[in-house]
Amino acid sequence: MNRDPFVSKLMFPWKRFWGGTWKRRAQLGGRWYPFEVFIIGIIFIAVPYFGSNNIAHLYLEDAFSVFPENSFDRSVPVINWMIIPYAALYLFYPATLILAPKDDKGRLELVSAMQMLILATLFCVMFFLLFPAEVDMRDAIDWDSMNGIETILFEFIHTSDKPWNAWPSLHIVHSYCLARMMTHWLNNNYSETKWAKPFL
Repeated sequence: MNRDPFVSKLMFPWKRFWGGTWKRRAQLGGRWYPFEVFIIGIIFIAVPYFGSNNIAHLYLEDAFSVFPENSFDRSVPVINWMIIPYAALYLFYPATLILAPKDDKGRLELVSAMQMLILATLFCVMFFLLFPAEVDMRDAIDWDSMNGIETILFEFIHTSDKPWNAWPSLHIVHSYCLARMMTHWLNNNYSETKWAKPFL
């Protein structure tokens, strides 16, 4: 079955976009390449997300103000320790860069993964701005019941991320995509190492 040309362009590395980065892939013994990919991620993933988050918080009205949350939302208790796996997403980004194989195949897989994240981010950001959704459950948190790590993580999330951009969940999309890529590399490149086995 022939693949749609438009879909193919989205799936395969974008030559014009990555051309300069690819030419520099061997600089500093290959260490420059993941750093440059990281910078591109900040520009095309972090900036659009946090930009839309703050735009919604400062200037937009909740498109779902009639039903921003429902009784089910309030019936689910806050489980303090769940902030740890939630915040672990922020470790997935550097971990992905570290685990990516240092050969050309691994580099192509890395840019393909980055493209997937960029497209998912821009798609979700479009929804965030056209249909802003605020779901603020922060008043349900029992701060006195937390330990130090939980408090630090909750405060970090609350400071960096306003309670907007509720739907669709970019957090879940990124977590899934990055976990799949890391699992792929662990299976194919690190499966025999002791430290990798608990993750497989």
